Amino acid sequence: LNDFPEQIKNAVKSARKAKIKITGKIDNVVVCGVGVAGNAADICAGLANKIPIYSCKDYKVPGFAGKNTLVIALTYSGLSEETISAYKDAKRKKARIAVITSNKCIAEKEKKSILLPEGLIPRFSLAYVLMSAVVVLANAKIITNPSMAELLRALNIRNCNRQGFLIAKKLKGKIPLIYSSPALYPTAYRIKATINEKSKQVAFSNLITDVCYNEIVSYKKFPRRYEILLIKDDKDNPGIRKSMNALRKTLKNKNITELELKGKSSLTKLLYGHYVGDYIAYYLALMSKQDPFEIKIINQFRENLQ
Repeated sequence: LNDFPEQIKNAVKSARKAKIKITGKIDNVVVCGVGVAGNAADICAGLANKIPIYSCKDYKVPGFAGKNTLVIALTYSGLSEETISAYKDAKRKKARIAVITSNKCIAEKEKKSILLPEGLIPRFSLAYVLMSAVVVLANAKIITNPSMAELLRALNIRNCNRQGFLIAKKLKGKIPLIYSSPALYPTAYRIKATINEKSKQVAFSNLITDVCYNEIVSYKKFPRRYEILLIKDDKDNPGIRKSMNALRKTLKNKNITELELKGKSSLTKLLYGHYVGDYIAYYLALMSKQDPFEIKIINQFRENLQ
């Protein structure tokens, strides 16, 4: 966990050395990936400010993809069948393609590729996969070039560690319900998924805009078994803030914890939330005497896919 900020720096340096240039007209972008790479794709989609960026976790790219589409295939291992299938579909549709992977065989098939360092556990490859995609998008002037100084200031190990520990104490023994605005949902989902994997416990995520129309009704059945974690941002739409405040009043401020994201840029805020979320899941695992790195059932599922 403590290596994450350093991985961010190394990933950006490595990706810039690849000097990938995307030329010509680009109407839209599709970022393909599943698992951690899928989360990276979601973050990229949230950074769109000039042309649409779509996250794809399917076996095919969206129907609109064509010669003016940039498809970025993210697969650390090179073995994600959904991403490989979508990549092949993009080639059939003559989209422009960039590949980010540690798999040499796949990287060598594309001129525009970034070869990631080998030896990482795929679920700990977020920094390399995401920041490589960010560099490709920034080089193509599709998104704003990130401020590394701002990003690394926000990812202060001591502060993120402490924040994660304090929130984990509140979530201990409860079912976490993690809510956010649509803009921050990649972080809400990432925290949910990390708690599932590292802490070996059930957790759920949703958009606050949906929660207040249906999910809120379900709280009555198990009033003491859940803890709500609100992911907040000082730039949240006033309507989002209003919904969160109304939820607090409705529940009389019980069973609610907050995580206010730090930073100026969307990328910094999302990664801050991700990093704190990793510590939340880690400490929850320790508190419940679980091994945060054991994933036998996932490996068993993958074997059954063969």
